[in-house]
Amino acid sequence: MKKQTIILILSFFIATILYAQEKKYTTYRVVDDETISSIARKLGITPYDLLKLNPDAKDGIDIDEVLIIPNAKYKANEIKVIKVETPKIEETPTQVVELKRVAYAKDSIRRGYLYHTVRPQETIYSLCKKYRVSKRKARKLNGLKKKSMLSIGQVLKFPTKLRDTKPEVAKVVEPIYDTEKYIKYDVKPQDTYYSLTRSYNVTKQQLIETNPKLSEGLKAGDYILIPKAVEYVAENEVVETIITYKTHKVVAKEGFYRLKQKYGVTEEELIALNPKLKKGLKIGMEIRIPVKVKVEENLMYEGSIEGKELNVVMMLPFKADQSNTFSSKKGVFLNKVTDFYLGALIALEDLKKKGLSVNLKVFDTKNKSTQVAQIVNSYDFSKTDVVIGPMVFSRFKEAAAVLKSKNIPMISPIAKKDHGQIMGGNVVQNTASAKQQQNRILDFIKTRYTNQNIVIITDKKTKENKELVELKAYLQQNSTIKNVVVLHMKDGYIKRTLFEKNIKKKKENWVILFSGEGATSSVAVDNLGVYPKEFKITLFGLKKPKNIDKIKTHFLNRLTFHYPATSFVNEDNVAVSTFKEKYKNKNGAMPSEFSYKGYDTTYDALIRLANNYELAKAFQAGKSKRLESRYNYKLKPSQGFLNEGVFIVKYDNYHLKEVR
Repeated sequence: MKKQTIILILSFFIATILYAQEKKYTTYRVVDDETISSIARKLGITPYDLLKLNPDAKDGIDIDEVLIIPNAKYKANEIKVIKVETPKIEETPTQVVELKRVAYAKDSIRRGYLYHTVRPQETIYSLCKKYRVSKRKARKLNGLKKKSMLSIGQVLKFPTKLRDTKPEVAKVVEPIYDTEKYIKYDVKPQDTYYSLTRSYNVTKQQLIETNPKLSEGLKAGDYILIPKAVEYVAENEVVETIITYKTHKVVAKEGFYRLKQKYGVTEEELIALNPKLKKGLKIGMEIRIPVKVKVEENLMYEGSIEGKELNVVMMLPFKADQSNTFSSKKGVFLNKVTDFYLGALIALEDLKKKGLSVNLKVFDTKNKSTQVAQIVNSYDFSKTDVVIGPMVFSRFKEAAAVLKSKNIPMISPIAKKDHGQIMGGNVVQNTASAKQQQNRILDFIKTRYTNQNIVIITDKKTKENKELVELKAYLQQNSTIKNVVVLHMKDGYIKRTLFEKNIKKKKENWVILFSGEGATSSVAVDNLGVYPKEFKITLFGLKKPKNIDKIKTHFLNRLTFHYPATSFVNEDNVAVSTFKEKYKNKNGAMPSEFSYKGYDTTYDALIRLANNYELAKAFQAGKSKRLESRYNYKLKPSQGFLNEGVFIVKYDNYHLKEVR
């Protein structure tokens, strides 16, 4: 293992030299009265760029301090990722030992302070909330900076009025295991074999073979080893079974026994769904029958990409010729662009480890029509395999109009507008439109409907509103959905009596927000959230409310609020944890949603193209799920590919969770 590590380090060093020759960064010595902002203006960059390279500078800079700065002579628009071959070495198998629970020192109190030993998954936020102290005071007491990360076993102190105690220190047992093959995991109370196998792409048998004590069952608080998953996705994997319903008309001489033989449903189950059956079956009676449907995912298969090569062009609006303050509106947008780019670079590194060589050309569109026109008309795209960007929809539309004749896949990474108007078979809309999100949540409701009381809340003024009529018709494609109640807002308000009349106490209520605007969402949540728990109410949004951060979280949790989302990060996913660690080590900050988007967009597009060089085959090769995105492309003739991958998320135990 040690020899292999040395070779890997040498391989990385070789790759690093190839970049170092370009002299991407240089140094700058601080003179009297200079600040981060003044230096940024002087160099023609943003304060954000300086702080990325010099994280400690956020606490202030001194005269003669040396800062790392971007080299103005460095050709930032040309990066070549070189594949480095690593000799294969036979590994000596590492003994896997059973993990034992780590024992931590008990909290102790001395001279007005409580001393706490940090446990797994604890943060400064959760601890400050627990001990009722402000984050600012806690950081000051413990010498922590704003972005300081807590480590397991670290001891922090918090002010307290409790009496002193005698500290009891327990020994820490550090387990030995092969970190390249296994993940150490702390079993949580809600964990099941099913949830672990889904999250980590392993089988129950693999878990038990690796951890013999699991033959006695999962126990909360235990540490176990989880084998790292083999990186492939099976085709046509059955991912879930859902129950839908059909209407059956009772015929002569048909009894419960015959219905059970035909549909596999017991008399008790039928009566529970159709209370009128308590008096017996009658000819001509229409009853609801549950039907189990296996949903098969046509999942994308990732084959070997060893030795393959792709030429990639990326167009991003860096606006490198402008000086933007860190907090300005333009500066905030630049942060998003930069995060997207940094996430994309990590995707390129991961693809390189799989054997793919990528030649990347990056252009600054400056978010200007003239600049986009200059790029698409002057650069030779004859050898380009894919173009990522421009990010802004209007600029993307301009570039696509020129490049559509070249049949190069053009990926629009973040715009949610309908790209059908662009009229180009090479266009790939990477983010699902608002209409696709709405249809996804409505399909979710239709297929899981089991005689709930459906109520729609809308701020549309007229009862005959076309969109509202279409919404009701879409739901009633499920023939068992007969009645849909609509409550109209008036002057931003709904009468309490309307809720009392239409929210049923002895029946489960499904309430749908037809408008995701802030006022409608707040009114609905405030009115429904105060209902006693004996009223079963689930609230659905057709989109994520714009003001969701201002809506009372305990009400959203009470209503198990569901809505569609184009992105969702599962913090328990090992791939997410790995990415966060890589990103922080490289960039000195945690990834944003745009960092995840940059990674997912780049990785998914390139792995598809590397497996299937033809445009149509690549984006119809099956579904995939990355760090925060789902990809399920549908080809629209002459309009290109639209990603219909959408998550359904809900509030559960005060956290957002993906609904499976």
